[in-house]
Amino acid sequence: MTTVALVAAKDCAATIGATVTALAALRGVDEVWVVDDGSSDKTGERARDAGAHVVSLERNRGKGGALAAGVDATPHASRYVLADGDLGESAVGLQPLLDQPDAGLVVGALPSAGRRGGFGVVKGLARGGIRRACGAEADAPLSGQRVVDGSVLRSLVFAPRFGVEVGMTIDAVRAGAGLSEIPVDVEHHHRGRSLGGFVHRAKQGIDIAGALLTRLTSERQRILAVVLAGLAVLGALSGVSYLRRPPHAQAVPHAAKVVLFAFDGLSLRDIGRPDLPALNDVARRGAVGALSVRTSDRRSLSRRTGSERPSPADAFASLGASARVRAAESMQASRSLARRDHADSLPGALGDALHAAHRSTGVVARAPAALALADRHGAVDNTSGADVVLISGRGRLASDRELGDLLQDVSPELLIVFSPTPPGSEWELTPIVIVGKGVSHGSLQSATTQRPALVGLVDIAPTVLRALGIAPPASMTGSALRFSHTSPDLAAYERLQVDGAVRSRFFLQASVAYTVAGIVFYLGFLALFRVRRSRRWLRSGACVAAAFPLALLVTGAVQHWLHFGGESPLFLVAVMAAVGLVASRLKGVGPVYALAALCVVVIAVDVAATGPLHASSLLGYSIQTTGRYYGLPNASFSIFASSVLLVAAAIAGWAPTRVGATGAATVMAIGTAFLAAPWLGNDVGGFLTLLPVSIAAAWALFGGRFNRKTVIVGGVVAALVFVAIAALEARSGGSHLSRAASETASNRAGLRNTLTRRVNANFGLLVDQWWGFLSIGLTLFVLALLARTRRFADYLPPRSGLRVAAIGVLVTSIVGFLVNDSGPVVNVLCIVVLAPALALTALAGRVEPV
Repeated sequence: MTTVALVAAKDCAATIGATVTALAALRGVDEVWVVDDGSSDKTGERARDAGAHVVSLERNRGKGGALAAGVDATPHASRYVLADGDLGESAVGLQPLLDQPDAGLVVGALPSAGRRGGFGVVKGLARGGIRRACGAEADAPLSGQRVVDGSVLRSLVFAPRFGVEVGMTIDAVRAGAGLSEIPVDVEHHHRGRSLGGFVHRAKQGIDIAGALLTRLTSERQRILAVVLAGLAVLGALSGVSYLRRPPHAQAVPHAAKVVLFAFDGLSLRDIGRPDLPALNDVARRGAVGALSVRTSDRRSLSRRTGSERPSPADAFASLGASARVRAAESMQASRSLARRDHADSLPGALGDALHAAHRSTGVVARAPAALALADRHGAVDNTSGADVVLISGRGRLASDRELGDLLQDVSPELLIVFSPTPPGSEWELTPIVIVGKGVSHGSLQSATTQRPALVGLVDIAPTVLRALGIAPPASMTGSALRFSHTSPDLAAYERLQVDGAVRSRFFLQASVAYTVAGIVFYLGFLALFRVRRSRRWLRSGACVAAAFPLALLVTGAVQHWLHFGGESPLFLVAVMAAVGLVASRLKGVGPVYALAALCVVVIAVDVAATGPLHASSLLGYSIQTTGRYYGLPNASFSIFASSVLLVAAAIAGWAPTRVGATGAATVMAIGTAFLAAPWLGNDVGGFLTLLPVSIAAAWALFGGRFNRKTVIVGGVVAALVFVAIAALEARSGGSHLSRAASETASNRAGLRNTLTRRVNANFGLLVDQWWGFLSIGLTLFVLALLARTRRFADYLPPRSGLRVAAIGVLVTSIVGFLVNDSGPVVNVLCIVVLAPALALTALAGRVEPV
């Protein structure tokens, strides 16, 4: 009969020697074995010096994994004495446990810790769980000081980490072993009621809850619970979206005649000015909104000057096209230019629709304004009593007088007052007011923006056509305006666009700084990661780099909400450092997993709440210049999708079972559904990217093999899911996905234009923007790290959660580059999320396969 004293120890160099000596002195103990659980100090060396057999683990596995390794190393033991490594000389007090005859499981009840312990919540959880699982009453359920029969212990499946004692008690009793508890006079380290103590007990409680869950429920019940939990999360996000939906709005009423009055160079600040009485009069009586007048995206000009200059001709051409286009010297030249830019709708679309419905047009203005109502041939009727008339004023004060004279002379059935260009040379929001019979004071709304009181220049043409009872052409990108009775908050949009100018400069500075610092850091990482003394600093640097996406999301919001520090790159660095260093206290790849989970939560909740953070963050919507005002923009999508895959990897690694794989698959499914839902992410490109990646990742986590058949079947499944969701959303017609599907079915040229625009935009950004340099640099780092570490296949073994996630993120970056119109942004931010995870993996060592 061989009795082995087994100690699972991590960072116990100060006490492990005395503990080993005391255990060896116990009557009946033949051998002392110490499992060095990935210690960062000299625990293993001190234990060996004291005479113990040492099993050294390269990576910390937690107490459960360490004890399992010790049992595997001692198959000859007929009885085990389990002890903690911090007992020191007091381990001699375990002798009463050894003196119990023929005991299956004997637990040592330690003296009360008093105020040095917690409040008994975790202990109560463990005691109640043991009672319910096996009927045993345990007064010391958490004690790690035990004597266990060798055959009983080897037959058990060890619960991970701190759940090992509770799981051992339940499994041993269920296996027929007797349970007895004996008071022992030993002393170990107490964490007290400090912050660190409560954090430790929280981790302990989570592990114990996991151990109880696997023993109180069946695998099928756990799988069902995981799926229901995922659906509950999606339902909660949908509920938040429902509560935050815009107020009910009604359509602009029908009118026999429509008058468009174009002010020259108004800003939102001009509403309420005493020297503009006519404008203030219509604003008090009508529905008011903030108008985004951004026209075509001239990337070549933008790269040289930093922004496109507002142009009245471009504005009127875009109004007539209901699309962002550029104007040329004639209508034919403007249409040719729009074709080269692959616009969905061409200048003259409004005039063509009016003439096709036998409605007349008239323009009282200078030449550029005629582009708004002219048909494809450049013709404007200018007949007396035209059905649609455009009046373009000259200067703010003169325009206000003209508007006042118009209101005195006639009373239009529907009057749309707007400013097609901002007052300066930079993009700003301008005011728009609709007055007419049946239109009350309130806020304008548009399906294009889905934000109260924010509308687009491209919405004016569909509004005119709907008011006249004409269906707008499907190629028009705008939507008819509606109005609600809530008062417009133009001051909020004025504040956002002021912040937006600051954020644009800040984002450029932060981008360049991160590109330079990131490339330097990762080059240094490749050079130094094998140097043991540098690993601590490299790990801290990787954790700070991992905090970059989260810092980008919140720093701009801090600037907007607190008026403090957000415009300074130093503030971004401070946020990154603080978040990264706090996260670095977690083990292994834990910092990346934790930050990924935070990113998923922050992005999902914010988008469900109509994006208050995205409206002011560095990666969100630029209110005055963007083409997207709701849902998930491309930059946030790349962070969201990569983080979802990493969270799935964390779940699969934390619970390497079918339940864990189900949890990982559920996270990816909920993330994909979030992107597809028109009331949440509403992101066609993101949905098309994450859907096949999630299906393939889930198949791999469940142990599926990849061959030609599975690839074909997976592709068919992904296509069927996409078609089914597109068909469901087509009934509403309000989502990007439904519009993309309907336009593809009715207008293949529109789909071709969209794809061509995205290809041109992607390769333009890749060549001429900092995104391209960082994308290339980080991609080379990932490839070099894989080549530099010959054991990386051991670090990321086949079917490990992190390996599946890493491949998924790389595929997401490639597919996202192809299907999104700012692909390099998607590509680089995916790798920004992934690179720290691979760096920490190289430092930490092997991860466990699923």
